[in-house]
Amino acid sequence: HVRKAVKKIETDYMLETVRTLPLQTKILLYSMTLLAENREKFTTGEAYCVYKKLCSKINLEALTQRRVSDLLSELDSLGVINSIVISKGRYGRTREIRIDSDVEALKKALEEDYRLGELKKYEEEMKRIAKLEIFEF
Repeated sequence: HVRKAVKKIETDYMLETVRTLPLQTKILLYSMTLLAENREKFTTGEAYCVYKKLCSKINLEALTQRRVSDLLSELDSLGVINSIVISKGRYGRTREIRIDSDVEALKKALEEDYRLGELKKYEEEMKRIAKLEIFEF
């Protein structure tokens, strides 16, 4: 019972944290929830690709990949995502990301923000991109 209660408190805290994030960070996190529904882990570049597509769909200027990388570090330090830097040899380094939390609960918390309501329209298209791994940078 104690473990279950602790898990619930941690989840509630995380969801409250997610509700207070800035818009761009919420869109980035929403992008990652779409990726996480099809894959256990994904890279910074893949998350950035989906994020950029979502921003263009709602006519919002996307942040640079460098800035998005900073936001990913923030989300990691908040415990919303888990990420590790991996080396791809001559192809450089990337961050491998996974969402260990309840993805559906995260998505619901994000969708409470009326500004993200419009993104729901593009959910299936983005999931298809993630499933087929059609990432254009």
